[in-house]
Amino acid sequence: MKNPGKNDRDLNPSRGDSGSPKELKPEYKRAVQPVRSSSSVIKSPMKFGSKLDDSEVTKSYEAKQRPQPDIPSESLRNRWNYAAEAKGSPMFPLHNPVEVKGNASEVLTRLDSSLQQRSVEAKFDDENCQVLCKTNQFLIYSIDLYAGSENPENTRLEIIRRQGCSFAFRQEREAIINAANGLGADSKPKRSNQPPRMELPPELLSLYKPPTKNDLTIILEKAVDQLHTSRRDVQLFTLQNLAAMTKPDKINSGPSVTMAKLILQENVANIREIITENVSSFEPKDQMNEEILNAYLSTLSNSLESMTLKADNAQNNMFEDFANRLIEVLVDLYDQRYCGNCVHNMYLTVKCLCILIGKSPLSSIITDEKLEGVMRHAKKCGEKQHLKLQNEASSALDILGCT
Repeated sequence: MKNPGKNDRDLNPSRGDSGSPKELKPEYKRAVQPVRSSSSVIKSPMKFGSKLDDSEVTKSYEAKQRPQPDIPSESLRNRWNYAAEAKGSPMFPLHNPVEVKGNASEVLTRLDSSLQQRSVEAKFDDENCQVLCKTNQFLIYSIDLYAGSENPENTRLEIIRRQGCSFAFRQEREAIINAANGLGADSKPKRSNQPPRMELPPELLSLYKPPTKNDLTIILEKAVDQLHTSRRDVQLFTLQNLAAMTKPDKINSGPSVTMAKLILQENVANIREIITENVSSFEPKDQMNEEILNAYLSTLSNSLESMTLKADNAQNNMFEDFANRLIEVLVDLYDQRYCGNCVHNMYLTVKCLCILIGKSPLSSIITDEKLEGVMRHAKKCGEKQHLKLQNEASSALDILGCT
């Protein structure tokens, strides 16, 4: 039975006695206003996967620039308006806010430098004073900037995880807070109560028996069977497992090298052609497809990095033919800007190309000028938002003999 002392208008605090919308206080108007599209590079709601034309990005960025003589030239890679202002206090409580010294423009400058040095993809929304970040593990989180609660010259940060691993987010949150406080990108907080790191004793490590070549062959054959399924989540899990097994930075790198040779040299279960075909036919439909491409490229880059060519001449010749074909596929993937929707996939593509052109002669179809154009574009993008991409592109240009 409905309470006669309550009516529908009483249940809605935003409506007055007459049922008409009640006028909000001035300090709350900005907090509840609808999201509007911005004239800057990022438009709300922000989504990863949308294509950006470099000329439009540059024009939009240059149009929003204002004279700032006190800003160093190093910060020219920033992707927001220097006149950005923090949002006012919202009508709802913030989730674990952190207050730091400095206005919104100063804090954003520190964040941009940190994100670029740590190779975290970032998209800046000037109008809503928000940064949307994505790591190479596809951890997505947002950073909202609000005016200080006590001192209006300070800035409050609200860092919220939107998708991804909670443990990885904890590390990212600490890095963001350190950068906002001006401690730099590589600084780590000192914890007196942090437990000591547990390591396996040598006598226990000596008991470890790595998988044999036959075991790895069986694993790879089963993985190929799973790649033929129509379920994309199964494909993604399988590829991520292969990428982890071929990763070279392990205590025992023997199985990684063996798995890399099984994939690239011995071509077990026709795995090389499967990878090449799926990379060449990639279409940026959604984020799941981007993660699958990322897993394919991670498997390739890890295998190329782990493999040492000590096979016979016949296998080396077969690998050179595959390498030339792969170079053409990767250059075409970059040229179509399919991987450009995700800067992490762009980095892996350039990393594979850098390893391949150092190990194999260039194909006659791919000219030095075309590859040089790809690397110069990648270096320019890396200078703005991805340090690892910048370093790989610079290494490739050095191999090509380009200044």
